[in-house]
Amino acid sequence: MAQWEFKEEDVEVFFEKYYVDRGMMKWQGYYLSDHTSMLNVEAENKRQRLNQKIRPQDSKQQIAATIEVAITKCREVVVQIDERDQNNQLAEEIQGKILGYSGDELYFGDDVFIKIELIRNIRLIN
Repeated sequence: MAQWEFKEEDVEVFFEKYYVDRGMMKWQGYYLSDHTSMLNVEAENKRQRLNQKIRPQDSKQQIAATIEVAITKCREVVVQIDERDQNNQLAEEIQGKILGYSGDELYFGDDVFIKIELIRNIRLIN
């Protein structure tokens, strides 16, 4: 393999006259695609939340009965929380099996605890 030797002035001439540094242009494509993906995900989440149906408020007896069936029969549920964000939108529905409970909270796994008093609607799946 041949070794290349360059004079300092040849290198300076190359960078001054021939080499075009694009600066951050080469990184902008990555930034834009990542940023666009993130914006698309946020827009989809917002669209789903805006299109979310507001389910009727279940009575405490209905909620307790559904929780009992879900726990004893190991059934999945969908829970709508009666909590709104700063845009007056309901929180995202939580779906899954009730893995346990402690006092007035249901445990769904992945550190998801729901206070029973905040449940607006709960329904069994399948």
